Amino acid sequence: MQIFVLAVVRPRAPPSAGATGRPNPAGAWRPPAAGGVSPPAAGGAAACGHDAGDKSRTRLSDIEQGVQLAREKGIRAVVSLGGGAVIDAGKAIAALVPAAGPVIDYLEVVGTGRQLEASPLPFVAIPTTAGTGAEVTKNAVINVPEQQRKVSLRDDRMLPDTAIVDPALTDNAPRSITLSSGLDALTRDRARLCSRATPFTDALCQQAIPRGIRALKILMEQECPASRDEMAGSACAADWRWRTPGWGVIHGLAGPLGGLSRASHGALCGSLLPFGTALNESQINDHACASALTMSAAGWPTGWTSLWIRSGTVCGNGAIALALAPCATSA
Repeated sequence: MQIFVLAVVRPRAPPSAGATGRPNPAGAWRPPAAGGVSPPAAGGAAACGHDAGDKSRTRLSDIEQGVQLAREKGIRAVVSLGGGAVIDAGKAIAALVPAAGPVIDYLEVVGTGRQLEASPLPFVAIPTTAGTGAEVTKNAVINVPEQQRKVSLRDDRMLPDTAIVDPALTDNAPRSITLSSGLDALTRDRARLCSRATPFTDALCQQAIPRGIRALKILMEQECPASRDEMAGSACAADWRWRTPGWGVIHGLAGPLGGLSRASHGALCGSLLPFGTALNESQINDHACASALTMSAAGWPTGWTSLWIRSGTVCGNGAIALALAPCATSA
């Protein structure tokens, strides 16, 4: 797998930069902050587009339609540009176009978990949110509304061939999406400290959590390219780390709850974060996780009495508790 993380360290943007403070070289194509547009077609290349439907979740019907379209058009590679649900949709379509059976047969829980008979089509993931880390995982989470389930299609070969992580693609994302996706990443980092962790994952996550929280706080108050860079790198790395230790209680609960509601995965993770942290803190006494979860208040941003933060207890220091509900309906 190739991972390209762009502009995570950059010089200050020149005065001619656009509204976000980032330079936009003449002739360079960049998606707008809202809506969708196709890039200029490559000379002689044939392509077709598939709208992933409900952008907040990957539905089984979307995958079935995408697979059918790709087969009809003779598609030989798939590129996903979007958030985690869109990337999961592309990942699943790329995996299932060469498959011999019905889509549902290959799903866990609601299907038989049938193994893929052939390797997926080449797949490129380009995330436009910072949180899910779907660009570096080997499964696709699919919503099955009829059964009120969120299940996985999973295969080691589903890891994207290439991931292009450009923080500029997250610029001006709605605040609610920035928050929910950011909390998703932070929850994954927290889980790394509590679920079959190693000294390696401890070292990575203990730094990622406070830096991610600071960046997310800034983005709740104002648009900031440097904070976008921080969150993009953190989100990608969170799922890279995520592949080793395991899920953790918060994601274990957020998955089934996502099948029962229309709430985004990140929103559910953020809502469960204080409770999952308290549970882990009371049960883990002999691991680096304990000290990480009880970092002194000096190591964490304090005084967060804004629209999206409510006083409470997280990490044992009495400094903060993330309260997602007030921001979930505002952009």
